[in-house]
Amino acid sequence: MVQVLGWGRLLLIPPILGALLLIWWSVQRLVPVQTEVRDISDELTRMNLEMDAMGDRIKNAGGAEEIREGFSKAQSLLLPGRAGVEGWLRELNAAAIPLGLDVRVTFGMADNRHLSNHVVTVIPATIAVRVRREANDQQSPYRRLLDLTQFLTRTPYRVDLVGLDARASDRSIESALLNVQLWSSELQTDAP
Repeated sequence: MVQVLGWGRLLLIPPILGALLLIWWSVQRLVPVQTEVRDISDELTRMNLEMDAMGDRIKNAGGAEEIREGFSKAQSLLLPGRAGVEGWLRELNAAAIPLGLDVRVTFGMADNRHLSNHVVTVIPATIAVRVRREANDQQSPYRRLLDLTQFLTRTPYRVDLVGLDARASDRSIESALLNVQLWSSELQTDAP
């Protein structure tokens, strides 16, 4: 009878080891889940603090007025529709003539972007510039091209220079391609 009881105890070892292995496996699976829950909780806390800060800014006396003024300023930077784009094109041509540059503008497909309850149009354009050698010998072609790009930055409207590719010979710059984006109030038809 003693031998049977001895073997009986040995038979209990595998279930006990299995139970311990199950507990260890469960704890190992729980640690990554706890880490993920902690990360989500931290992110939620950060977002709540950010929302509270935004609410405080809006509640401040000038918050809504600042937003209105910023929006008005942004609206004033937009070219006023098709007429504004055509006016900008005339100004570009007028600026290029005294610099001794020939410019040809090719407009891409206008992209209407919906912002809240307003629509703005972004018009990609490529400006092909050719330097006339016989004109304006007082300034180098490089300087004339820089003056043209400065014209783009001095306009009262939003015109983003997104690319510039200049071609040169052994003497100086001969031509350049300027890629710009014109920001306009909504256009009813394609750009000119």
